[in-house]
Amino acid sequence: MRDPGWLELRARSRGSWSTALLVEASPRGRSVLVSAIGDSCLLVLDGFALRSSFPMQAGDSFTSTPDLLGDCESPSLDPPFRRARIQLAGLRRPQLLLATDALAARLLATQSDRDALFRFLRSASPAAFAAWARDEIAQGTMARDDLCLLWVS
Repeated sequence: MRDPGWLELRARSRGSWSTALLVEASPRGRSVLVSAIGDSCLLVLDGFALRSSFPMQAGDSFTSTPDLLGDCESPSLDPPFRRARIQLAGLRRPQLLLATDALAARLLATQSDRDALFRFLRSASPAAFAAWARDEIAQGTMARDDLCLLWVS
């Protein structure tokens, strides 16, 4: 068994870190209350057109040091969530996409082919998604990091 390096030891001493993204729909689904810590992102679509996102609005907003939620003891039980209420009532075909950092950054950085990319992600098989992600990482257009998504329509 190999000895852990100094960075791994330091990371273990800090504990595990996570992002959190909570989405609460209003009773009639006309709006959502979004609470976020870290760089997981909610993307609000009308059909396949991006209308808004939270907490990040642009692909270059992502950094290597977002606010994160630690698993270690904290003096406060209330983490520093950012919150926003997003209106859905004016959208004809509202869809919500919850994406972790690398995928969210890629989606927000894309301009010209964004609708096609959303269509692909909505219908891709796990194998097709994995192949696409490998290609994106190899081309340097997406970071090798969290690539999870949840689609709500």
